[in-house]
Amino acid sequence: MYEYIIVLIITVLCVFFVKSLLHLFILGAVSLVVLIIVYVVKQKFFTTKGSVSKYKYSSMDKVNIYGEPLEECQPGERRGGSQMQDGTCSELGGGVHQICVKSIGKGRNFSSTTGQSGWSAERGDKNHCACLGAWANYVAAAKRDGQSNDKTLSCKAIPSTALEKTYIKNWSKWNDVTINNQIHDGLDELYTQCSVQAPNEKGKQFLEKKYNLIKNEI
Repeated sequence: MYEYIIVLIITVLCVFFVKSLLHLFILGAVSLVVLIIVYVVKQKFFTTKGSVSKYKYSSMDKVNIYGEPLEECQPGERRGGSQMQDGTCSELGGGVHQICVKSIGKGRNFSSTTGQSGWSAERGDKNHCACLGAWANYVAAAKRDGQSNDKTLSCKAIPSTALEKTYIKNWSKWNDVTINNQIHDGLDELYTQCSVQAPNEKGKQFLEKKYNLIKNEI
C-alpha cells in the first residue's frame, strides 16, 4: 500500500516540478531511499502469514492481557501442554492455543466436553494452553447444561493477542460442536476471572480496554 502512494507522489512531482535531468535524478534517488526504508520497516515489523496477526510476535514482544510480560503457562514444561517453545500460550496460527487453563485435568472433562477425545484427564493438575474456540465452547456448554464453569484461568499467562479482533472467528467456532454465541460466554468468563486476578489497577484497565474493543467488534 505504501509503495503505491509513494509512486503516485513521485509521478505528480515529475509532472509539475521536474524541469531538468538533474532534478529528475535527485528526485529518483530520494524516492529510491524512501522505498528501501519502507521495505525494511515492513520486513522487520510485519508479515503476511495466513490470516493471523500481521505483527511478528517474537519472544521479546510477548505481553499478557494486563500489558505485562507474558508468563509461562506450566512453568518449566516444554512439551505436552500445547505451549510454544518458550513455555507460553502464544500460538498465532493453527488452533490458536492462547488460553492458559489451570489444572485442566481436574473436574469436568475439558476435552470430551468440547468434542475431542478424553486427553485432558491425563493432564491431571497441570496447566494447559487451550484453544480460544475450545475455551469458549467449554464455558458455553456448561451454561447450556445448567452447570457452572469449573475451570480457572491463569490470566498472567494469557497473551494480549487473545483479545484481538483478528481472532473473533476462532472464538466463535469450534470444530463441529459450535454453540451459538459461545464467543460471548468465553470472553465474559475470561473477563470476569481475570479482572479479579489483575495485579494492579493499570493492568485491570488494560484488560478492560482490550475486552471492550473485541466485544464491540462482534
